[in-house]
Amino acid sequence: MALISFGFAQKIPPRLNIPTGQYNRRRTGADLHETRLTPANVNSRDFGKLFSLPADGQVYAQPLYLSHLFLPGHGYRNVIFVATEGDSVYAFDAGGKTRKPFWQVHFTDPARGITTVPASDLNCDQITPQVGITATPVISPRRRALYVVSRTRIATAHGVRYLQQLHALDLATGRELFGGPVTIAASAPGTGDGSRNGRVYFDARRNNARAALLLSRGQVYIAFASPCDAIPYHGWILAYSAATLRQTAVFTPSPDGNDGGIWQSGAGLAAGHAGHIYAAIGNGAFDAAAHPPRPDYGDSVLRLEYQAGRLAVLDFFTPYNHHALNLRDGDLGSGGPVLLPGKLLEQTGKGGTIYLLNRNHLGGAGAGQDQVVESLPHAIGGMWGDLAYWNGNLYFAPAGGRMRQFQLRNGKIAAQPAAETKTKFYYPGATPVVSANGHRDGIVWALQLGAYKASGFDQPPVLRAYSAINIGRQLYSSRENSRRDTPGGEVKFASPLVAAGRVYVPTQIGVSVFGLLPHATLSARRKPLQQ
Repeated sequence: MALISFGFAQKIPPRLNIPTGQYNRRRTGADLHETRLTPANVNSRDFGKLFSLPADGQVYAQPLYLSHLFLPGHGYRNVIFVATEGDSVYAFDAGGKTRKPFWQVHFTDPARGITTVPASDLNCDQITPQVGITATPVISPRRRALYVVSRTRIATAHGVRYLQQLHALDLATGRELFGGPVTIAASAPGTGDGSRNGRVYFDARRNNARAALLLSRGQVYIAFASPCDAIPYHGWILAYSAATLRQTAVFTPSPDGNDGGIWQSGAGLAAGHAGHIYAAIGNGAFDAAAHPPRPDYGDSVLRLEYQAGRLAVLDFFTPYNHHALNLRDGDLGSGGPVLLPGKLLEQTGKGGTIYLLNRNHLGGAGAGQDQVVESLPHAIGGMWGDLAYWNGNLYFAPAGGRMRQFQLRNGKIAAQPAAETKTKFYYPGATPVVSANGHRDGIVWALQLGAYKASGFDQPPVLRAYSAINIGRQLYSSRENSRRDTPGGEVKFASPLVAAGRVYVPTQIGVSVFGLLPHATLSARRKPLQQ
């Protein structure tokens, strides 16, 4: 059924839309159009938990937001889209006027033996008890479509098989578009681990889409790694036409080697104005600097370009100590690339070194030293997440350390942090986000995780807010009024979303929504009348 047009493209103010992970394709993690939440009103007196939106599983994917979307039978609404490990996608009223979703789509059918993938099938307890949708979807307002990758297990009398599919869902109804879904499959020439007859193959059981999907120049990009390094495996980047869902390109960074997964702790592939794609590769074989060079790029940052049906590597950066990183599982790719002003790219990994690269000349693989704009060895702890950037400031929340604020001036990052929080962020650290009204009223938001079993701490997650001018000044903590504000069960790598005066926190059973409490909202509305 065709989606009825009501001037959709003209009705949605682009500045109020958040159609991709970390707010934009540069992955800066900053919403620069927040006018309601300010350092003056984000405090435990005026700000807190408002309501929850229930769902059928853990929410690893960052929620997405569209304003003024026309929904049949509901009119124009602001909508939050939520994807779950229960293999479901929901469209909720962003303001909580109703807790019932406008629509929901389930990709399972237990009566026919189609379920989510049990964690026990993957021999991995990183995502448990079920695996469905992990990667943050991406939205095309122009095509009125939400693109999402599902994982299912199909049990029949003949045995069990695993399926991954790319869906394009109608934003207004949730219906499949463009003849979808399409089954994800791929192979490439190579002699690496698990190869057969000179080719390596995508494995629907072993490969997991963790990084946020990217939409760039009419192509939907999906990046894959493996759950728990379940060897043999290879990383993959697959491109599909946003208009037809036809597969248009296949790339693996380890065709003649091993591993090379693209995790990025959920952060997405980045895209610049020139259409180049940037990816951070995890541990694995590296021989791209050999003579002659070979196409294996473990522990590297890649610049790729879509060229008539293929993804070509234009440039790369690999730390000089990549071999040592690989041996100790010290992934450079545990964080994702972030594109900064002045053609700069920032990358961090488990080693805690901040790398500042020229994204037009990444630097290759140096002999004994890195050919980079700047590197700050051990400036932060190990990163299992990404930074946020705002107004010349970079915010890192490493595992087991305090969040640190560094300043970017004249194309270089200051060697010492300008500020740090008093609070430590336990494993796996956090991926902070920033809300601001342009260059004013900046707030850094982060989830302090503690209940995740690997940390050894038995406590619920805490939503914290800091002044973006000086993160040593904490504005708010959900622990200050825990009876009212506790978000709910935590999710590893979860990152909040701030949009139009509300903060959306992913949990194990849906999304908790924070914002100005009724008395604060009423007071704010009265102020113009009193002036």
